[in-house]
Amino acid sequence: MRQASANAYIGWRSLKKREIYLRRTGKNASDETPRKIFGEAFQMINDYWHLVVEIAEKNQAEIFPEVKQEVAEWLRSREEPGGSIQQRKALDLIERHISQIRNGHSQLPDDLVSSFLDQPEFQESSNEEIRN
Repeated sequence: MRQASANAYIGWRSLKKREIYLRRTGKNASDETPRKIFGEAFQMINDYWHLVVEIAEKNQAEIFPEVKQEVAEWLRSREEPGGSIQQRKALDLIERHISQIRNGHSQLPDDLVSSFLDQPEFQESSNEEIRN
């Protein structure tokens, strides 16, 4: 679950950086830098999705809340004051996606990538400064 939340955060951060870069530079998405950033985001989100599917298929639903709480506390203890909370917010995204998978609703990783910045779990602080 920690790895899935890290992948979600890195994927979200990369897409956000790409969006900011395109807006600031006025460059085309097909230019080298935006393509490279998108490639990293695509890989992270694709890996995230595969991990979430594996979690949904191989773990008992009743232990998820306890494990999620432990991971959230572990992440919170490592957050720097004023730092990003997006990786911790990704736990809610994981929970929602696991629920969807267990209810028979899946999605293609390509569709997830194209909608990733619009995920409600990331909306609250999507305007925060992107670091690194």
